[in-house]
Amino acid sequence: MGKKIKRIFVSICIVTGIVLLAVPFYYHFHGQNETDKLIEQFEKTLEDNEDETEESKEEGKEQTALSQEDAALLSGEDVIGIIEIEVIDIRYPVLEGTGNSQIRYAIGHMTETAGLGEKGKAAEIVKAVKQKGKSG
Repeated sequence: MGKKIKRIFVSICIVTGIVLLAVPFYYHFHGQNETDKLIEQFEKTLEDNEDETEESKEEGKEQTALSQEDAALLSGEDVIGIIEIEVIDIRYPVLEGTGNSQIRYAIGHMTETAGLGEKGKAAEIVKAVKQKGKSG
């Protein structure tokens, strides 16, 4: 009876250890996947906007030019830009707002401050950046 309890206890400890080791990997890959999706959506929105602008020019229609940030906002997405630091191989989307849902997978822009690329001071909030690039 004592050996059976020890085997059950050891089995529970091994399973618990595996789960504890697996959770950080899950969060890392899930977070990276969500970040990549946001970047893809933003880039697709920009491409779609460029295609529409080219089509309207070919048809001879006059269209008001939209900034990249405006195009993203009007498309219903909160992504207003991408911050990229090539030296350390970091690329993250910037979302409008600083709530937990915005800064979970991206960088949040405080709406009360100047917009990206506008004159004035802009404030960005980062919860945690997982560096996947170069070290040193």
